[in-house]
Amino acid sequence: MAEGRIERQIAELYGKNPFSLYSINQIATELDRTYPFVNKKVHELAEREVFSFIPVGRSHLCRLNLGSEEAMLLLMRSEIGKRDRLIASRPELAQAVRFLREESGLEPYTIFLHAERLHIVCPGTVLRRATGLEKTLESDTILLSPDAFRRLLVSEDLVRDHVILFGFEHFFWAVKQVWPQVAARYNAIGGDRP
Repeated sequence: MAEGRIERQIAELYGKNPFSLYSINQIATELDRTYPFVNKKVHELAEREVFSFIPVGRSHLCRLNLGSEEAMLLLMRSEIGKRDRLIASRPELAQAVRFLREESGLEPYTIFLHAERLHIVCPGTVLRRATGLEKTLESDTILLSPDAFRRLLVSEDLVRDHVILFGFEHFFWAVKQVWPQVAARYNAIGGDRP
């Protein structure tokens, strides 16, 4: 039971910003856990390629390996928890997502909330057909093509301040594609691919 809980807590910590770099001591402090327990768990996750280590002096910084399916699954579980908590407090969002997925004809890849604006990423061909739909959507809704979404990921702080409402895998797939550009903004070590 504690094993799954610590993984969930680590996922939530990195879910705030998947590009964060933490020492094992920082992770232990953030999670209010003992260093030996966190050290053991982080090394287990590194053996499963969820983490990679960056040596810095005598210490190592832990970086989430966005190339790992298991790391992506941990992030998605964290995002599902964020979504469920938000929808519990704002049920109208669930209705909006249902409409966008089933009735709008948009065929969304992913739907997420950022800065209180609903972002919908759709195929470009669908967007060209949806010009009249923008008038029926709320003014705080943004329609994006996949290319526009990737550009937005690089230019804005979407990676940290968002709640994914639908299409977790598509959201993180796009993050993975722009990894070098986005990671360079978040840490001094740089944006090398994991």
